[in-house]
Amino acid sequence: EDPPKPCMYFAKGFCKNGSSCRFIHDSALLQSDSPPKDQFLSMERLEFQLQELLRSRKGVPISVSSLPQIYFEKYGRWLEADGYVSESQRHAKPSYTLTKLLSKFQSVTVVERPHRQHALMLAEDVPKYSAHKVDLDECNDPSPCSRQIYLTFPCDSNFSEEDVATHFRAYGPVEDVRIPTQHKRMFGFVTFTYAETVRMILAE
Repeated sequence: EDPPKPCMYFAKGFCKNGSSCRFIHDSALLQSDSPPKDQFLSMERLEFQLQELLRSRKGVPISVSSLPQIYFEKYGRWLEADGYVSESQRHAKPSYTLTKLLSKFQSVTVVERPHRQHALMLAEDVPKYSAHKVDLDECNDPSPCSRQIYLTFPCDSNFSEEDVATHFRAYGPVEDVRIPTQHKRMFGFVTFTYAETVRMILAE
């Protein structure tokens, strides 16, 4: 049987499973795997890597809460804000300190998402994401609705399904558009080929 592995969430500062987690919560062990303070990248180098990471994902925004894991998978090291923030900030929540760190960069920017969530995206892509606003269905990624958004229109609007499909193809491939009509209300669903397209729109 393989020996238990260190908990990645504990390493980032918080594990919701607590003592029932099946991975190791050992600060000493995690400390030994962490880079010394003098090995933290320069701010310029870190900013370049974040640009590179976003471009490798075709500019799709990355949730700040999942950024450390995605960064680790690409670069083989943890994205730790501790090496870049002041002592007072160091005692804040990990996501808070990371968000503060990310807000210092010029070429990447942090945007606020629904429910006080934040996402990182390329600064050059901000106009593209803010060009259109839609009401979005709240979905969990594992479910089929992770590729779908929910729209509402004024009851006197005359959008056709093809009009909506044409509009949203600017974001990515559209699989299906459904616009059932009801008295005094009009709504519809747009299903995309890729969940990444929905995540991109959710960053608005």
